[in-house]
Amino acid sequence: MNLSYALKTRSLIPPRGFAAKLPAGETIRNNVWDHLQLELRRYYPDETPQQLDRRIDSDTCDELRLMGATSFFDVYYPSLREQGDVTFIDNTDLLPAPHNYNPGLLIVDGKLMMCYRRHLDTSFSEICVTEIDWGTFKPATLGLHRVLHIPKNYENEDFEDTRMWWHQGQIWSSYTCWRRATMNGKWLYTPQVDVAVWSPDWKLQKKITHLYRTNTQKPQKNWTYFSHNNRLMCCYEFSPHTVTEFSDSNESVAEWETDGIEWDYGTIRGSTPPVSLSDDEYLSFYHSRKVDTGLPGKVRYYAGAYCFEAKEPFRITRFTEQPVFVGSEKDTQWDSQLACVFPCGLVLRDEVAYVSMGSNDMECVIARVDVEELLDKMTML
Repeated sequence: MNLSYALKTRSLIPPRGFAAKLPAGETIRNNVWDHLQLELRRYYPDETPQQLDRRIDSDTCDELRLMGATSFFDVYYPSLREQGDVTFIDNTDLLPAPHNYNPGLLIVDGKLMMCYRRHLDTSFSEICVTEIDWGTFKPATLGLHRVLHIPKNYENEDFEDTRMWWHQGQIWSSYTCWRRATMNGKWLYTPQVDVAVWSPDWKLQKKITHLYRTNTQKPQKNWTYFSHNNRLMCCYEFSPHTVTEFSDSNESVAEWETDGIEWDYGTIRGSTPPVSLSDDEYLSFYHSRKVDTGLPGKVRYYAGAYCFEAKEPFRITRFTEQPVFVGSEKDTQWDSQLACVFPCGLVLRDEVAYVSMGSNDMECVIARVDVEELLDKMTML
C-alpha cells in the first residue's frame, strides 16, 4: 500500500512528483493536457504536438523531474484507486440519486453500516443508511437500505455529511444542517452542526443542537464527536487543538486547548470521529483544502491522520506530515474546479483502519489502511 506516494520527494513541494501519464482508455481534460504540452515544449522546442503527446504518455515525464520541470506536477493526480487500497461504491447499488457521497461508517452488531449523503435532483440532500458487505465492500444485497428521516424545523432544510459513533449504548450521528434560500440571486449559506441519536434498529431517539461557540449563528461544520469514558466529547478545531465536553443537558461543561500541528495543505478541519487506538491514544483522519498552485482557481482537498492522548487535555501525539489521500481529477467529477477527498467515517478491525470518504462530491469510497504502516508514517510530537 502506497501511503505517501513513492514518487514524492522533499526537494519538491509535496505532494508533487507524479509522472503525468495518460492512463489506458482514459483522457485528461484539455486544459490540463495543453498545460503539459506547454511545459514540455520548453525542453523539446522542436518536437511536434504528436511527439509531445507521446512523451506525456510515457515514462519520459518522470525523467523531467530531474531536469527541473516541476510546475506541471500539481495539475494531475492519480486516482484514489492508485493512491491506496480503495473500493468505489457504484451509485446504482445505493438508493437512486444523481450523486451519493461523503459516507460515515460504524460497526453495528458485527455489521458494517454506512450512512451517506444522497444528493437529489432537487439539489436537496438527505441521509441514508445501508449495510456494507465485509467481503466485497459493496452494499449487501439483502441488507438494510433506508432513508433516515430527521424531523425538519423548516421545510427548506438540507442534511448532509454524516459522522457516526457509539455513545452510551446508542448510535449517535452528527451532520451539517442548513436552510436553502437566496437573496438577490445569491445562496444564503449558514450551516450548523446537529446531532441525531438512534437505537440499534435505526429509530430516532432525539435530535440535538449544541449551542456551542457560534453554532446556529455563524457557519459551523466538521465537528468530530467521540465518546470518552462514557462522556460526550467533540474535537472543535485544530489550531489550537480544542476539545470540549458536553453534559447530558447539552451544554459545554469543560474545554481543553493544546498545541496544534503545522500542515502545508490548508487549514485542518475535522473529518472522522476519533476511535480508540489503545488505552493511551485516539486515531482520527482530518481534511483540508487549498487552491492548487498548478491550476489557479482549482480547489483541491487533502486528507491526513493524527493521534491524540486518550486523557485530558487530549494533546496531539503524532500526525502524518504528508497527505494520506489527495482529491483527484482522474476520478469522476461534476465540477472541473473541484478535486475533493472528504473522509467522514473510521472503524478499526484486525489492525486495519477502514476509512469512508467522498470523492469529488460524486461517489462513496471505502479505503483499507494498514494501521501499523500508517503509524510508521507519522511524525511524533
